[in-house]
Amino acid sequence: MPEPLKVFVRGAPGLRDTILSNTQGGHTMSEGLAEMVLAAYPSSAPVETFFEECLGMSSFRHALEGGAAAAQSQVFAVQPAMVLLSVEADLRGSHGAWGSAESDKFQTDLTAVVRLLKELGTHVFVVNASSVDHDENVSTYEGLDREPAVLRAHRYNLATMRVSANEGISVIDADRLVAEIGGREAVTSFLTYSATGASAISRELLRVIVEYGFMDNRPLLPQVGKGATG
Repeated sequence: MPEPLKVFVRGAPGLRDTILSNTQGGHTMSEGLAEMVLAAYPSSAPVETFFEECLGMSSFRHALEGGAAAAQSQVFAVQPAMVLLSVEADLRGSHGAWGSAESDKFQTDLTAVVRLLKELGTHVFVVNASSVDHDENVSTYEGLDREPAVLRAHRYNLATMRVSANEGISVIDADRLVAEIGGREAVTSFLTYSATGASAISRELLRVIVEYGFMDNRPLLPQVGKGATG
């Protein structure tokens, strides 16, 4: 039996529910990433998932900077092959102030987190946010006290794309997947996915990690961004 592929999932509960099945601690899907891998690649290494709830990227950065001795995250003990993050916790916790200050800070924290995780020898993947919000139907932005959720989602997704370009990480594009399926079918409320939406995100993650070589007996594709050369 091959050694299990350890996947460390760090984020808000919504991320857990898009990756883990009901039997593994999720609350949305009967079949999550581990079950999908087993069904599609029965002879390959089984997936072992570890979920750690996170208040935001800044808190994970602090935990990583503290090192293994500080024991502020299980990632040091797990030693995963890959780490899955998302924008959800930071986006939910944003104050909605106009401008990019909050998403800029998220980008700075995510960049630091990615570099610290790479020092541990792991690959990093980030799930972005669907911009669908059934409760918001904004036709004009004039006079609004807070940025609408859809605009904040786009800001955080753009920040994630920039980190991907600079650091070479892969983005699991939940916003695109939801658009292809349809917001009514894939999203139950802002940043909360139906079983259909969650399953699509897990399947996309599986497709990406297969491309990297995690399911094959070959060297993994490296994650090298343009920041590595300058």
